[in-house]
Amino acid sequence: MSQPVFLALDAPLTIVGDIHGQFFDLLRIFYQNGIPPDKKYLFLGDYVDRGKNGVEVLCLLYALKIKYPEHIYLIRGNHETACLNRFYGFYDECLRKYGNLYIWNAFISTFNVYPFAALINDKILCIHGGLSPLLKKLDQIKRITRPVDIPEEGLICDLVWADPSLENNGFSSNNRGTGCAFGMDVLNEFLNENNLQLLIRAHEMVDGFTVLDGVCVTVFSAPYYCGTINNSGAYVTISTNLTLDFHKFGTEKI
Repeated sequence: MSQPVFLALDAPLTIVGDIHGQFFDLLRIFYQNGIPPDKKYLFLGDYVDRGKNGVEVLCLLYALKIKYPEHIYLIRGNHETACLNRFYGFYDECLRKYGNLYIWNAFISTFNVYPFAALINDKILCIHGGLSPLLKKLDQIKRITRPVDIPEEGLICDLVWADPSLENNGFSSNNRGTGCAFGMDVLNEFLNENNLQLLIRAHEMVDGFTVLDGVCVTVFSAPYYCGTINNSGAYVTISTNLTLDFHKFGTEKI
């Protein structure tokens, strides 16, 4: 909690999307792009569940965070919560590897103090999920108090659960059953009202990355997702002048 709930960061840096326990793909990103402190990273959440090595992912990221606190930043995804861990694998992974839930409970206590968003050069907003009909100004994110669990509805829920929609304008129900869907009209309005250029988020399984309407980037960093989907992973590098470069990778051996 020594770092704020809403991070203010400066480019250049690299943005990474969902990892979901795919430890060797995390290593692949560091191998290709460099490691802290040579490179600065922002991770957009969903470090655990579904993959087999969530513990290893978190231990490496936490070790780097302790060693280089100003070169690696972690924000919260919808899977950084006890409720989803119990159903999607991380709870069972900890129990299987350690024979008790002490480690899992310790990780949950860290999830509850994660930041929820980051702002790059005052122009690029980074969150895990997306917008909320309750979110009008960025200061609302700054007022979130921690520790906090992810509720079933409301601002925090939408920040980690929301998805963009090209089919519908405004805010609508989300096909996931949790959080909302937001149209490009309300996203453009929000960006203009807050003097922003772009939203970068994660949360959705895409083939590495997508760019919607020039203002909504989704990045997904777990290739061959769940061992069954033939998708690429990706990460995004942002230069000092806020130029974005997209780097896709597959499952080939390092």
